[in-house]
Amino acid sequence: MTSARNYLREYAGYSDEEINDMQSFFPPLLDLDVKRHLRPKLRFIKYTLQGNIKPIHNGKGPQPLSDAAKSIPPQYFGSRMEKVLAPKHAFLMYMDLPHGPALLENDASLFQDFLISCRRTKSFCALCNKWRKQYDYKDFDDDSTRNVMGELDIPRDGNEDDTVTPKQVDAFESLFLRGIMAAARNEMDPLNQHLKHMNVTADEMVNLLVRYVRVHCLFVCLCICLCICLKQESPPGVIYGNLSYEYAHNSFQSFQKSRL
Repeated sequence: MTSARNYLREYAGYSDEEINDMQSFFPPLLDLDVKRHLRPKLRFIKYTLQGNIKPIHNGKGPQPLSDAAKSIPPQYFGSRMEKVLAPKHAFLMYMDLPHGPALLENDASLFQDFLISCRRTKSFCALCNKWRKQYDYKDFDDDSTRNVMGELDIPRDGNEDDTVTPKQVDAFESLFLRGIMAAARNEMDPLNQHLKHMNVTADEMVNLLVRYVRVHCLFVCLCICLCICLKQESPPGVIYGNLSYEYAHNSFQSFQKSRL
């Protein structure tokens, strides 16, 4: 496996000077494991936040990060993706708050606020409530979100004036962390501990999880294949939503061609 410095230089487009500056603000940077820390964080930036420079032609090889994406503080690479950032970003999507590419606007100022707020649930709730008053969610309904979320009329927990609470966030995160297989089987909350606080449906959670795991396209294919092998019903959305077995096949092909 390549070193952290070489990986940041080759796959993200950072110069040695930029890497040195990043390390001065976050000393553990170059000691991070590429496979466990740097690779998934860069994929999240490139494919979920769409922070890579778009090639003029269909060029091969890794695409460097945009200047806005490079504004993300280096402490991000030491954060917990699967248990902290991913579920909280999915919560922003579900609540129609700024997410995805919108977080990179104005030199990634919104993403920096998001990153800081993720340290404590109460801080994240405060940020969500601030953004609900400050932004019109339609400004952040990008094309990639519509492609995944489709035309779902997502019911919200309460009216537009209700504040986001820690109970809602904790419940959503617990449901999200159950994973795509539990959502596909509609077994997210067998003891009914969380849905009473956050009324998200299995269909909606599958779509939100796919938006995250599409960064790891191979995993989507494996989940669908596992459903077939176990003779379970196909996941909601796979047969009648925005996903399809063709999507899984194409995702796998894309994974092979564009893997970092």
